[in-house]
Amino acid sequence: MLESAAGWTPTPIGTQLNTDELIKRLARISAGQAHDSVRLHIPRTLRVIYDIRNKRDAAHLADGIDPNLQDSTLVAGAADWVLAEFVRIAGGTTPDEAFRLVKAITVRRIPAVEDFDGFLKTLRPTLGPGDRVLILLYHRADDGRDRERTRVLAEAIPTS
Repeated sequence: MLESAAGWTPTPIGTQLNTDELIKRLARISAGQAHDSVRLHIPRTLRVIYDIRNKRDAAHLADGIDPNLQDSTLVAGAADWVLAEFVRIAGGTTPDEAFRLVKAITVRRIPAVEDFDGFLKTLRPTLGPGDRVLILLYHRADDGRDRERTRVLAEAIPTS
């Protein structure tokens, strides 16, 4: 995708890609010829994802720290950002539609909330009603600011 965005012929699927050389080639493109995200930001972010995926576990074996949660959080967030950045720079949609797509890609994830066809369920029974409302509002992000929706969320939470 980066090669195509830079105006080059993409490397065929199944062909080994020299990522280091591609990153250097993209960085050498003049600033006016390609978007900075294509030239610099996306390639570098993808390199971080690649390195975490392929090299991280070996670095942590000696210290006894399991890096899975922190690494998966970084990789998921970075991958969301890359996808959102491609949507943003690709064009072909209205600004409002691009914003909606980017927002959907970079949705907030809360392991204490599950969405069952639009019905939100808090998964931590030890939370009090106030904490449940706060978690649900955070999960809903911009959709949770509406007073009516907030009332419905609050009424759905058992008080005992």
